[in-house]
Amino acid sequence: MRGKALAEVAEARSRTYWLLSELFLTAPEHAGLEALAVQLMACEAGAEERWTGLVADLRHALDDVSLDDLRREYTRLLGGIGPHYGPPPPYESVHRGEHQVAGEATARVGRAYAAAGFGAAHAESGPPDHLGVELRFMSLAAIAERDAWAAGDEGRALELLAHQAEFARDHLLAWVPGYCAVLREASRVPFYAALGALTERVVTDDRVLLIEFLARVADERSTGGTRRTGGKTSEHTI
Repeated sequence: MRGKALAEVAEARSRTYWLLSELFLTAPEHAGLEALAVQLMACEAGAEERWTGLVADLRHALDDVSLDDLRREYTRLLGGIGPHYGPPPPYESVHRGEHQVAGEATARVGRAYAAAGFGAAHAESGPPDHLGVELRFMSLAAIAERDAWAAGDEGRALELLAHQAEFARDHLLAWVPGYCAVLREASRVPFYAALGALTERVVTDDRVLLIEFLARVADERSTGGTRRTGGKTSEHTI
C-alpha cells in the first residue's frame, strides 16, 4: 500500500519535472501553441494537486501570445546572448556567484548525477548545470524511484528519494528561486513569468515533500508499519 502510493506520487512528480525541463531546454515548436496547450493540459491532469493551479496558469498564459513572440522571448530570456539583450542564462554556476558557464558548480552537479546512478541527463544541452538538465535529472530520478517501488525494491526507492532530497537542497534551492525571480521580472509575456512561478513553487515544495516522505517511511520501519493511537494500533500509510 505504501509503496503503491509513493509510486503514484513519484510518477506525478516526474511528469511535472519533465514538462518544466522541456520548456527550459526546447524552444516552442512550429507545430504551434495548440500542441503545447494539450501537453500542459495533460500535465495539469496528472500533476501533484498542489501544482495543478500553477500549471493551469501556464496554460492560460498561452491565450494572448503568438508563437513568434514566444520563440523570441525564449531566445532572449534563456539564450544568454548578452547582458544588454536578456538576463544571464540559466546555469547554476552563473547564478551562484561564479559568473561563468562550466564552473565548479558544474562539476558538483555532475558528481551528484553520478552518485545517484545517472550519467549526463541531457548531454546535448551542454554543461550539466543548465536548469533544464537539473530538472530532467529530477524527473528521471523520480521515475526510477517509481519503478523501484513497483518492483518492491524499497532500498533502491529510498536511496533515490534521498538523492533527490539532497540534490534539491544542495543545488536547486541554492539558486533556482532567485533565478525564477529574475525570469519573472524580465519576461515580457505572461507565459515565461508563469513558468518562473511554477518552477519556483515546484522546487520549493518538492524538497519539503521528499523530506516528509523519508521521515514517514523511517517512522513506519521503526514501528513495524503501525502506529499506536488512543490505545489502538492503526495502519499508517502515505
